[in-house]
Amino acid sequence: MKIKHCYNILSFLSLAATLSACRNTDGSLTAAQMNTTINTASSSMHDHSQHKHGNVDITDFGADAAVPSISFTIKADSMSGWNIQIHTQNFTFTPEKINTPATLGEGHAHIFVDGYKIARIYSHWFHLKALTPGNHEVRINLNSNSHENWSHEQKIISATHPIIQH
Repeated sequence: MKIKHCYNILSFLSLAATLSACRNTDGSLTAAQMNTTINTASSSMHDHSQHKHGNVDITDFGADAAVPSISFTIKADSMSGWNIQIHTQNFTFTPEKINTPATLGEGHAHIFVDGYKIARIYSHWFHLKALTPGNHEVRINLNSNSHENWSHEQKIISATHPIIQH
């Protein structure tokens, strides 16, 4: 157990060093840089054998199951990056239940920038670091405790906003 713990700390330090090395001259990261860096540096930190990223449809819980919904506001932060406030209905963030079986209306979210997954989200607020200048698309999906996308009638429950990084 101690060896694995030390290994994870070393992997985390490697990830932090890699992220620092991959920054653009203005300090920002493109979505592709973040995704490539995180996937390369953290591949040993995140074991996908214990969960999958498929879909679980709300209708699997019955025809009368309350369908979760998501929307979000995104505003430029006065210092750098973006502040995101997530609004949900029929959904509760349950970080304490991560890696447990899917329970209707519970879980976490995944945030994507330009189609690349950036992070998991466990609450209604998230700070997105500055991106490269230009147009970007931010998408947030609702996910079950067991990591599948929540879907309804085979459509992933998500919200999307365009942003322009100056």
